[in-house]
Amino acid sequence: GPYSYSRSLTAPTIGSRTPDPQSDGSLMFISSGYADAAISEELQIDENMIEPLLQTIYTDLHIDESESIDQRVQATLLYLQETAQVPS
Repeated sequence: GPYSYSRSLTAPTIGSRTPDPQSDGSLMFISSGYADAAISEELQIDENMIEPLLQTIYTDLHIDESESIDQRVQATLLYLQETAQVPS
């Protein structure tokens, strides 16, 4: 499909979170614009597990859903800053 990903790549750890391959992979995919269905396919987990996984990531990154910027966008910005793809 349109989503190609080398499973040999490892996502960087963002912030002070404890490294978690599923969470880090999810963060990498959302920062690339993947929809939940595509993330579940890439991580080979049930699509129903994506939203709880993302909520855990948002909590770990201290991203509040009451903020004016969407949580997914905030997580993407953090990921891109931490991987030096955009200036902080």
